[in-house]
Amino acid sequence: MSNTERTNTIVSIVAKDCIGCGRCVPVCPVDAISGILQKPHIVREEYCIGCDWCVEECPVDCIEIIPNTVQLNEQALLLRKKKLTQLHKEKKIRIATQEEALDEMIQQSDFEGIISELLSKKINGQKNNSDQSS
Repeated sequence: MSNTERTNTIVSIVAKDCIGCGRCVPVCPVDAISGILQKPHIVREEYCIGCDWCVEECPVDCIEIIPNTVQLNEQALLLRKKKLTQLHKEKKIRIATQEEALDEMIQQSDFEGIISELLSKKINGQKNNSDQSS
């Protein structure tokens, strides 16, 4: 199945069981799932393609596979496929941009300097504590 092809099933999140961990959000290829961390998430049925990737990712099994009852005519299906393809492309670009930003942050970080500074503070703190107890 392609990333925008629709199946005859979609998913639904049982709100009372959802812990809002957000693990389902990044695996959805078309951004059909949204929500705030620590709050129940929702599935936008008109976007869900029924890939079920989110079901496997959910740690509390609050995502159910249900029949797709959204009926679209041929023109609406074409428009929807175009929209889902665009959403998928945008998500891939967003992820690539985030990965590039993270790589740049890592390259610019002075980990050795940070570790040396933290160790120095810890050692100096221990010396000060032992000097005060003497």
